[in-house]
Amino acid sequence: FSPCGRFALTSSRDRYSKIYDCERLELIHTLSGHSLRLYSAKWSVCGRFAYTTSRDNVICCWNVAMGKSVQKLDSGHRTAMVG
Repeated sequence: FSPCGRFALTSSRDRYSKIYDCERLELIHTLSGHSLRLYSAKWSVCGRFAYTTSRDNVICCWNVAMGKSVQKLDSGHRTAMVG
């Protein structure tokens, strides 16, 4: 859940992360930017950003309000990034 507790962030094997509004019970954004299945999705402390890691060895930083990727980093890892 987001730091404010209102939003939920998911990650999936289908390569997508989703943000849900738990008060309104609706999907807000589907985050698409990885080429392989996701390992994890985490909120930033401020709640304005989300981070996803994937089997494609890329870390994506997402602007939660816009539902857009703001930065992609090649992690350099060649094994799972989970956490």
